[in-house]
Amino acid sequence: MSVLGLKLVLAHVIGDFAFQPDKWVQDKIARKQKSPYLYWHLLIHALALGLVLQFDFTYWKGMLMIVVSHYLIDLGKLYLTGKLNTRILFFLDQLAHLIIIAVVIYIYEPYTLAMNEVVTPKILLLTLAILGVGPVSAVIMKVI
Repeated sequence: MSVLGLKLVLAHVIGDFAFQPDKWVQDKIARKQKSPYLYWHLLIHALALGLVLQFDFTYWKGMLMIVVSHYLIDLGKLYLTGKLNTRILFFLDQLAHLIIIAVVIYIYEPYTLAMNEVVTPKILLLTLAILGVGPVSAVIMKVI
């Protein structure tokens, strides 16, 4: 992944996980677009993007695209909450954000996806290690 990609994903993690208290999430679910926390959330995303991109406004279009799409994706999620499974909705929400980030990266640094570069022995080993620590060990613990 490019440095730009790492920066954009870092900004996303900061905005969606590090600086979004449960209180904000609950208020957004209850009040949807009327919640002031929805707009605070967007401001945090904009600031996180600015910080990780070192306020290099060469990327202003990408930043705007990410913040506006984040608003639309989150608003869609808020209106679907209670109608769809919460876990599925969470993963669809995150997937949508990551797709937008991938599009923004492509706009600035066009790339191709070559499977032989993605499926390397190191990546396979890392994937096995993560699965071993997560779901595999959970099943083993459950059996024990």
